[in-house]
Parts: sequence; C-alpha cells; structure tokens
Amino acid sequence: MRRSLQLSLIVAAIIGIASSAGLAQRPPAIRFGSGGATGPVPEPKDVFGFAPGDDYKLASHEQLLDYFAKLDASSDRISVERIGKSSEGRDMIVAIISSEVNLKNRARYQDIARRLSLARGVSEPEARSLSKEGKVIVWIDGGLHATEVAGAQHTPELAWWLVSSESDEAKRVRDNAILVLMPSMNPDGLDIVRDWYYKNLGTPFETTSPPDIYHHYVGHDNNRDWTMFTQMETQAVARQLYHVWYPQIVYNHHQSGPFPSRIWGPPMKDPVNPNLDPLVVSTINQIGEAMRKRFDEEEKPGYSSHMLYDIWWNGSMRGGPDYHNMAGFLTETSLYRMATPHCYAPEEIPETFGERHKNLPAKIPSVNYTNPWLGGCWPFRKPVEYMLTASRATLDLAAKTKEDFLYNTWRMGTRQIARGERAEGGPFAYVIDPSAQHDQTRMVDFLRTFRIANIEVRQADAPFTAGGKEYPAGTYVLGPSSYRPYVVDLIDEKKFPERRLYPGGPPDPPYDMTGYELSYQMGIKIDRVKEPFALPSKIVTEIASPAGGVTGTGDVYALAPNVNWGVRAINKLLKNNARVSWAPDNRLIVEGVVREDLEKLGAEFGVFFTGLDAVPAGVKPIRSPRIALYRSHRANMDEGWTRWVLEQYGFAYTTVRNPDLRSGDLSKFDVLLFADEADTTILNGAAVGTMPQDYVGGIGMEGAANVRRFVERGGWVVAWDRASDFAILALDLPLRNSVRDTRPEEFFIPGSLLRINTKPAHPLAAGMEASAVAMFADSQAFQVIAPAAEGKQRAMRDVDVYVEYPRQNFMVSGWELGGSRYLAGRVAAAHVKVGEGHAVIMGFRPHWRGQPHNTFKLLFNPLFLSTISGALPVSTAVQ
Repeated sequence: MRRSLQLSLIVAAIIGIASSAGLAQRPPAIRFGSGGATGPVPEPKDVFGFAPGDDYKLASHEQLLDYFAKLDASSDRISVERIGKSSEGRDMIVAIISSEVNLKNRARYQDIARRLSLARGVSEPEARSLSKEGKVIVWIDGGLHATEVAGAQHTPELAWWLVSSESDEAKRVRDNAILVLMPSMNPDGLDIVRDWYYKNLGTPFETTSPPDIYHHYVGHDNNRDWTMFTQMETQAVARQLYHVWYPQIVYNHHQSGPFPSRIWGPPMKDPVNPNLDPLVVSTINQIGEAMRKRFDEEEKPGYSSHMLYDIWWNGSMRGGPDYHNMAGFLTETSLYRMATPHCYAPEEIPETFGERHKNLPAKIPSVNYTNPWLGGCWPFRKPVEYMLTASRATLDLAAKTKEDFLYNTWRMGTRQIARGERAEGGPFAYVIDPSAQHDQTRMVDFLRTFRIANIEVRQADAPFTAGGKEYPAGTYVLGPSSYRPYVVDLIDEKKFPERRLYPGGPPDPPYDMTGYELSYQMGIKIDRVKEPFALPSKIVTEIASPAGGVTGTGDVYALAPNVNWGVRAINKLLKNNARVSWAPDNRLIVEGVVREDLEKLGAEFGVFFTGLDAVPAGVKPIRSPRIALYRSHRANMDEGWTRWVLEQYGFAYTTVRNPDLRSGDLSKFDVLLFADEADTTILNGAAVGTMPQDYVGGIGMEGAANVRRFVERGGWVVAWDRASDFAILALDLPLRNSVRDTRPEEFFIPGSLLRINTKPAHPLAAGMEASAVAMFADSQAFQVIAPAAEGKQRAMRDVDVYVEYPRQNFMVSGWELGGSRYLAGRVAAAHVKVGEGHAVIMGFRPHWRGQPHNTFKLLFNPLFLSTISGALPVSTAVQ
C-alpha cells in the first residue's frame, strides 16, 4: 500500500517459531510505499529500461525491489513486505495483491485460512460459513534455482497485470483471491547468475553456468531443504506458508522441462506417497488440467505432464505444503540458456521423449501432450509468456472455485485428525522421552524443525502412562493433527514401490529420495502408541534447549562424546585457549577453565561437564584444527553443505582451489577435506573451451602428488562418497569401490536410509551408536584388497575399518536393488595409515543436506584427531 519505508509488524501473529540453534532470528516485515496515489501504475519496462523477456536482458534483485516499491507506492491493491534477509544479506520480499477492501481486512482472511487449515474446533457448518466468507490464498513465486531465470523475471509483469488490469478476470481474482507473490526465493543466486551472464555476454561462454554454486551454501539444494529448514531463505518462506498465510495453493515456478515440451506441469508422475490425503493429489491434477486447457485455448503448444516429477518425496518447496493439505506443485517451463534466444529446426524434434525409456510421442497429440510443439524459435519472451499463462490460469481457477479450495482444506484437516484418533495409517501418537535419547540436543533440533513446519508439539507437566509404559514429566507428544501426513511421513519408515522402465528393464528413477525420515536420520528414539490416551494439555510453541552445566567435584572436567552440541562447546573452549585433551575412552578432558565459566558454557550448549579429581592417564592434547576444504570450479553443492555444517558447529576452515593443491604449501594445514565429487572432476575439472580459461582444469596429477606428499609427511585427508575414489587412487589405498562399475539393473539405491554398524569405542566413531542410520544416495561401498606385492593379511591389518554395512537387514526406508550382493557386509568407513599421515574415507555423506545428525560425529571426529601428535588414542575395546 502507499506508505513510506518503515518497520511494521506483519498483521497476522507469527506464533511459536523456534529456529534451530545458531540460525538467524525472524525479522519484522518492512512495508514499502507511502501516502496517497503518486501517479499512474508503472509498467516493469518503465523501471528496468527493458521489458521482462527481452533477449539478453535480466533484471537484478535490486531492480526487482525498486520496481515492487514503485508499484506499491502507486496502488492500494498491493502491499510489499520484507520477510527476511538472504544468506548474503539481501532483502527478501513478498507482494500481497488483492482488492483494496480485501487488503484492509487481510487479518480476518488470514485467520479464516488458519482456522480451516488447523481444522480442530471448527464444525462443518462453521467451515462452510468461513469458506463462503474467506478468500482463497494463492502463493506464487519466481523460483529458487537461479539459472532458471525466467521465473523471477515474470513476477513483476504478473504483479503489474493484477494491480492495474480492469479485465473481468483480473477483477474476479482481486475480489475472490489474495495473491502472495514472491519474486525470488534466492536473491543471492539471481545476482550471481545475472552477473556471470552479463560478464560473459557476447563471448563463447555466454550460456555457461557460474563456476560456483548459486546459493552461498547449498546451490540447487535450496529446493531440498523444506523439511530440515537449515537455510535463512527456507525459514523465511516457511514462516509465511505455515504461520502467516496458510495458502490453499502453493505454486513454485521452475524452468528445466523435458525437451521438446515447452512446459511441464501436473498431473504428476507416479508413485503417490500413501501418507498424502488423496484430495491433495486430485486438487493438483485439477490445477494442472486447468493450466493445460488455458494453454490450448491460447494456442500455446507444448504442455506435457505425468513424467519425471513424482509425488513421493517430502522435502522440496512444493512438496512440503502437500503434507500440510495445501496444493503444492511446480511447473517446468522450457529453458534454452539464460536470456539467450535459440531456434530449433524441425529435424531436432525427436520422435519420442520422456525419461530413459522415451515413450511419449513428441510429434502427435496424446493425453499427456495434447498439442505438440514442433520446433521454431524460442526467444526469452516465450518462457516469460508461458509462465504468465500458467500463473493466471491458476489464479483464475482459484477465484472461480474459492469456496471449494477453502472448504476442502478443512475437509482434509478434519479427516487427518480423525485418522489419527483412529490410529489409521500410523499410531495415535508419537511419544518422545528426552531421558531415552542418545543425544538430547538432536531431539531438540528435530522438534524445532517440526515447529518451523507448525506441527503441534505437546509436553507433559507430570508423569503419565501411554501404551502400557510410564513416561516422565517433560516427555513430548505428537498427537492427532490436521498436518498428520507431514508427521507420519517424517517419522515412519516407508517402502518405495519397485518401478521399472519396462518389464525386466532398468529401474525407473525417482525424482529425489525414496526414504528420508528425519526420525532415523537424526537418531531420535520415538515410541509409537496406537491406543488412545489423554494427551498432555500443554502445547509448546518453542522447544527449550536441554539442561546443561557441571556435575561432580574437582577442577578437571570431562565431556562425553555423544552430544552434537558438545562440539560447539569444545570449539569455543579451544578458541579461548583452554586446554583440551582426548582420553582413551573418547571423553574430552578440559583443564584450566573456571567452573563458573564452564557452568555457563554447559547451559548455553545443553551439555554437562563432569568434574574429575585428576586428569585420566593416556590423554592426548588437541587444538583447533587447521582445516583445508577443497573447492573445485564445478559448483559442488556438497562442498557448500560442508561449509555450512562446519560453520554451524564452530569450525574455522580455509577454502583451497586447484592452484593451492597443485603447487601450494599444504603443511600449514592439519587436514584436507574432499566433499562428494567424482575423481575425474577433481583431477580434470572443466575441459578447455567449455569455460573461461581461469576455470578450466582440475588439480591434475601434480596436485594428486602434492596431496600424497602432504599425507606422507603427517597430514590427514578425509574424503567421502565419490571423492573416496580420488583418495584411493591418489594415496594408493588397499581398498576398492565395489559398486562403482555396477549397472542400475544390478545395483540401485538412489536415495534410501540404510543401517550401519559402528565401533563407538574407536576414536573416529566416538559418540556414535553401535547401530546407526546413514543416507545412501547413489553412494559407495568398499572392499579391502591386497596390493600386488603384499598379501591379504597385510592389507587387512593396514585398513582400520570402523563402520560397516550390515550383512543382513541393512534396509531401513526407501528402495534398493542388489544390495545383498554388492553392499551387505562391505566397508562403509575406514582409516588407513599413509606414511606419517592418515587417510579417512566414507562411502556416504555423513552430513548429507544438513540432515543426518546421527552421523555428524563421523565428520567431526577426524577434524579434532588430526591435531593429535603420534598414534591415535585407541581404546583397548577397539578390535
């Protein structure tokens, strides 16, 4: 609305959002604009100097902010608000667009949406009355994958149309709907990609992608963060979806559709997750068919559906809302590259298209491709226009059937509450006893992620009995709720249905993960109680940190290795020059710290230090590790996730590039980390002519030799997943990757949770549980092999295996083919002495997407141990 820039609280209260430890607090909204009307409604081209979709032109994030501020200042039909900051400090905004009257009464409509979404306490007659009174709330965003450039560019034109148009359709949408429009959920990436594109415009590298990830930490995985909510951007949007607006429709624009289709959209591909309410699926189908019809009406060919993108995984921006009974979906509009136009000759159009087994005709109409696109030119304006058509089709359907969308939200919520009360498709309640946890800080992080998703969490004020078991005061309970699909899906294991591209053929790959439950990834002990019982009356909106402090007497203190937040405490002590040692039983021993200071530190991080009378025998001093993290020019998301996790737990690190490894002095580091990346990429990088000269090549054999010298002279290398192949090659380790050369028909685990057996007494597995869970996402397994000049027995002695895949019952959740033959009983993590140094390899990513807190210690332990002189402090309990 027309107001000067000033702080203003969002009208609807944001209740009960507890961010994870170390993450930013939620900011107030900032509204743009001032006073009365200042002139005509500006078009985007009036502000940008070019129209959205002009070839070779991309508006920057600052230009988008400027346009939306000017649009806000020109009309009472829009309110632009800041909802947070990006990882690099840019403002994130949403534009609320509706009629003037609706915006004045927005608090009422937000409350109606909230009550219908939560459902409890709303009767059917009241739900029908509220649905008639309310306005359908539609979320549309310009995307979050920054190389998919048209999404953000179409949003100012969509806003301008809805604010200024007096067409019947625009009036209907304004009267019956409230649009929550977010220009970009990744403003940092928008500018990273735009700057790279402009820098290379007119050169042979005009259409290349940046050499680094287009989000400060997670790149493309910013669309994989919608259950863990690790990033500031994800948290800000989740607050809008689940605590402020409760939209009935969530539309997430993308731009990477299957060729030659011009836009992919719902209906989705099978399989359907059985935890979803069926009405979510049919509603998404309804929206997709409305879009397809609109494209056919406007004679815009190329709408395809029912391929590539399934409706199983809960973790994407459009997926999470589905488990909140919102119709969350995406479209994938065709992209050539950036804002560069391209023309396609008829002979470039294939006969069929789809996935590996291309079975959808590309040149003749079909149910899923009613109007084929047969080639021609694709200027940048085309994808912008296609996105505008899809967005308007969604808004028009919502406006025409707004009562159905609102009432069905209540219908689904009420149905899910009833299913919980009857213990259908899951238990009556999930009970989490803090005293039963291996690590209470993991439990706190787990429950905090659920609160960000606005899951109702209850806590007992007194002891109680459920399912024939007694629980103490302080126990948490997740009972029946409207968002039950979300809760069940992230706690209970599931089996992905086996799918083949054709009978007897290779597996039909899922869109993303097939098993991903946070309960297993974070190692939470949860009791599933089927019999109804009286739920605790106390509903907690914020999850308190565990108690912490100092117990016992003495001025030497021990910290048990099982608590993740204890790593933060140790790093803070080391930075403050405390004396810390590693004991043979894997406890960390602290000296020279005033007890009162340690009390405060323990309370801060939810850990208890135990007072001792003397320093245990055999301790080895540790210090802050000098960490080098390798970063190639191939935009490695796992490297970004590694940086994020290290920072969250207080580790300092230095990024090293190809020249550093080829000829740099590595002796200033204790440990060199290689994140998941193919050995060929590490060695060779980008080929000459595919990127500007500064970004071609890898570390080469020269770099590999330098890495080996570093280790032989006492350094550590820690590599995981595909990077383990590089470590095996460069360091000549007596190990072989047993799954590297398998075909999908033989071995296929695309993203599943597997059991691992660890040796908790081993220093590299300190703090782990003997049976843990790892995310295996096209990951690795190893066998010990003997070098040609040595025997098998010598090789077995040299390889110190501390994590293995079980010989049987290794599957927890998801889908696997061939695991019994290629994975069962194989090495999952091992330590090998190389000269005076050490190599550690892991077949999986211990910190995958910031989620598997139960395996974080496998990353943290070698970092501390790399600072110890001499042999590792191996307990006699280690075999």
